[in-house]
Amino acid sequence: MTLHKGGNFPLRHAARLLLLATVAAAFWQSSRPELAHSATSPHGAYRVEYYEASLLQGLLHSGFKMPAFVRLYRTQPKILMAESEVVDLWMNGELYWYTFLP
Repeated sequence: MTLHKGGNFPLRHAARLLLLATVAAAFWQSSRPELAHSATSPHGAYRVEYYEASLLQGLLHSGFKMPAFVRLYRTQPKILMAESEVVDLWMNGELYWYTFLP
């Protein structure tokens, strides 16, 4: 049996685990994009979702004022059709739908 000086080994071990869990949670939270807006096409065939870039993506694209990306979904059947790269949505206007029914 090993003896530890001070007898606070379990407390130090718990503190290290708590620190590691906090760092892991912070990294996970900073790598998640956040849904900013969603729009459905006039006939309800498509849905566009705008996501604010995660903190890590924002750091990689530091020249962008409003880094974001877009996902295009088909509503029936519910599938992801495309996802854009990170783009700068600063000073962009409205969404206009130029689509034909599938």
